[in-house]
Parts: sequence; structure tokens; C-alpha cells
Amino acid sequence: MHGQGSWKLKKYTPFDPAPGTYAISVANIMGGIWFDPNEYRFFRDRTPDTIIGNSIYIYTIGSRGNPIDRSLTGLQIDQIALATYARFNTNDVRLRWFDAISSLIPALNQTWLAINDNQPIVSEFSALFAGVRPETQTQTIDDHQP
Repeated sequence: MHGQGSWKLKKYTPFDPAPGTYAISVANIMGGIWFDPNEYRFFRDRTPDTIIGNSIYIYTIGSRGNPIDRSLTGLQIDQIALATYARFNTNDVRLRWFDAISSLIPALNQTWLAINDNQPIVSEFSALFAGVRPETQTQTIDDHQP
């Protein structure tokens, strides 16, 4: 999310899509004419459930693991390192985005936050992070930010 106001929030990771039904143009599956050519790579080697009009492929992705909530600020889900994402043990990741300059939205039942190192955090929340150390700290996948 290159700026919190991005018009296109990525709601799944290209390598492990969330459960649901996906209708994708064959042009995008084969290499993408509008987006990143690897955005739909997960679907390339899979047989669609059905094909509409010879150009729209329909896929149903089942749930793997228990649903979890995650909160993100300053980055998108596909920027989280693959090894970190794999530790969730599920593809049913329910996302909430927040702007750390003015708000804090912790995930339900546990507090797991993904915060870009360059993300400013409002001073009132500094005490919440005192003494907290990252469980993991990696470079984001697409733009190599810490």
C-alpha cells in the first residue's frame, strides 16, 4: 500500500489466496495485462471450476486452517515475507488496515501487528510499544523496505 490511500488494497497473497470464489480473466492469469504479471500465478496450474465466455475462469479456494485476524499499517499482505506468512498456518487471514499516525487497530484475540519500519506512529501509542521487540523483521517482498 504505497500510501495509505491506495485505491487497490491487496486482500490476499498471490502464493496462498484466501478462501472464496475468484473470477479472473484468462489474460491476467497468463501474465497480467493490468496488474503485476505474477499476481495470479497461484491459479496458472489449476483447472478452473468453470469457464464463462471462454475468457473468465472461476476458481473456488477452500479454507486451510483456522481463520485469524491481522492488522496492517504501511504495507499490504503480499509484502509480508513468505516465511512469516507461512507461520500463520492458514489461508483464512482476515485483514484490517489502519493509519498508525492517528489510530491503532489490534487484531482480535491476539495482537499481531505488521508495521513498516518507516511508518510513523502517533506519539500517544509509543508507550504501547515500549519494550516490544519484533517477532520477525524482514524486507518487504516488492520494494525491499524494512
